[in-house]
Amino acid sequence: MKNVIPIFSTPMYMSEDSYHLSEHEINTIKQLSGEALPNQNKNYSTSTLKNSYLLDNYEIFSNLKKFIESNIENYTTKVMMIPKEKVGLTQSWLNYNTKESGHHHHKHRNSIFSGIYYAKGTLESPTIFTRGSYFFDNWQVDYSERNLFNAEEFTLALEPGKLVLFPSTLYHYVPENVMDMTRVTIAFNTFWNTNIGSDESLTKLNFGNNKNAWYKRIDNGTP
Repeated sequence: MKNVIPIFSTPMYMSEDSYHLSEHEINTIKQLSGEALPNQNKNYSTSTLKNSYLLDNYEIFSNLKKFIESNIENYTTKVMMIPKEKVGLTQSWLNYNTKESGHHHHKHRNSIFSGIYYAKGTLESPTIFTRGSYFFDNWQVDYSERNLFNAEEFTLALEPGKLVLFPSTLYHYVPENVMDMTRVTIAFNTFWNTNIGSDESLTKLNFGNNKNAWYKRIDNGTP
């Protein structure tokens, strides 16, 4: 409707292009599944110190990291209109959802924007995003149809090779995987990469260069 203005929308970004994993990258992801630890809803994540900075620690994923950083730059500079290099990657990790496992309802704390790169089996096992508090929270209403203004959930099913970026405050979960195929994703967070605010407005925060990543590489790119 032309006379309806969707003010204060949530900016979700999906990559236009895809990044297709190499055989070496796929083999490394398979290898790392043996080091993944159980999370809620029976999914497994590489949350140990060395593997929760996946994109920094493994040279084999350097091209994937460039793809992700390029999309972060597009999202922050062209959608959110934040000056270039203000936001940088922090942690990144693998998630494995075997059959009958899901991922609990959560948001990403201590992060500005978060993202998910879909590696395997993601069309069959989507991410579901949920609305926060809004004006109809306290009412049970029968709608003739759901749309962007009354929906309480948004289901996102992307093919492998795509990624999605969103504000880290946005809650989401993964329903139970009903397929025999394991769902594999790489999730990541971001934070301010330079100082923000100003002395004049008494809002200055001295972040300097983002030092939240653990930069020690632990392999030479060969699984």
